[in-house]
Amino acid sequence: MQLIKAAILTLVLAIINSAECLSQCVMCKALGEESANQGGMGTGLNAGILFLMIVPYILIATGFYLVWMRFNKEGE
Repeated sequence: MQLIKAAILTLVLAIINSAECLSQCVMCKALGEESANQGGMGTGLNAGILFLMIVPYILIATGFYLVWMRFNKEGE
């Protein structure tokens, strides 16, 4: 029962905080577009975002691969 209450509380807090997170994304986008047009910091902003985004996907894919290899051993 405690686990369900904790999950619901976490979900509610995530929803409450999501509005603030979305507003930051718009600000970063506007800064990046304006700066890229002027040849400033925005030119490397998208590459940085992609680099930061790739690392969790690689970790998750590696974890799924290891679990798949563990449970799909042939001959055992």
